[in-house]
Amino acid sequence: MKTILSSETLARLFRKPSKKACQPSVRAKLSLGSLGCTIVEMFTTEPPFYKVSEEEFLASVEARILSYDPECLIPKASPSMQLFLSLLLQNDNGKRPQTGSEAEVKLNQIF
Repeated sequence: MKTILSSETLARLFRKPSKKACQPSVRAKLSLGSLGCTIVEMFTTEPPFYKVSEEEFLASVEARILSYDPECLIPKASPSMQLFLSLLLQNDNGKRPQTGSEAEVKLNQIF
């Protein structure tokens, strides 16, 4: 049986939660957060929190209790990959790389 996911569910799975998601200045940073979620899926075959129901997920976002700690999300990844992922999944959008070019520079510095 084929599972069809709604656009809201896909957004939930591949976008790091942020209350500022609608602001244009935040969109690039969210895209880099999405890259982080994609990296998690590459390591685990599932996006972060895939098994959490939508209701639980939304409540956890509101309560700010979700952990995007790379050591928990991809424990078998190298320390370098965990460091890069920690930059992409920063809770503080101001600390997250601003552009793909900036993320590439960080990636090259780490590896």
